[in-house]
Amino acid sequence: FVKDTTTVWRHLESQHAGEYKKSYSENGFQSMLPKDAKQHRQMAKEKLLQSTLDGNMVKVKPKVPVIPYSHANFLQATLEWMIATDQPLWALQHPAYQNMIHVASRAMTTIQIPNRKVTRQEIMNMFWKFIEDTKGRFNVMLHFSLFCFLFDISYSLLLAVQAHCRPHIYHM
Repeated sequence: FVKDTTTVWRHLESQHAGEYKKSYSENGFQSMLPKDAKQHRQMAKEKLLQSTLDGNMVKVKPKVPVIPYSHANFLQATLEWMIATDQPLWALQHPAYQNMIHVASRAMTTIQIPNRKVTRQEIMNMFWKFIEDTKGRFNVMLHFSLFCFLFDISYSLLLAVQAHCRPHIYHM
């Protein structure tokens, strides 16, 4: 008798492989010969490997959470905006702010807030529209000096607004 059964399997594989294969195929058994056992283990490992799901996955855009409107939520958001952007207390009574809120309140769906690039471009478009309207009012060609004058006024106003909003940074 042999203590280790693998010796028997190796002997069967080397000396009696044909008879053994005929016997296990007729009786419906699984071959336990070393080469066959190794092949069975390899196939079992391959079955356990997970295939990729890349072809079946679809990217989903993250949903922006919708905060339900309430007076308390609006007040909280307004106060956070005022503090974060260092707005003066009278900013809420400014007609431009109130107009923005009234326009936004009539939206049927979500509001898309423009990014910096779009905002800058729209401000430039408004400026050039103002220049064109001014040309039409005077009914003459604007010269470079008038352009510089208007630009100087708008830049001075910008600095004045910034100095008023942030007196600790700008001094006039």
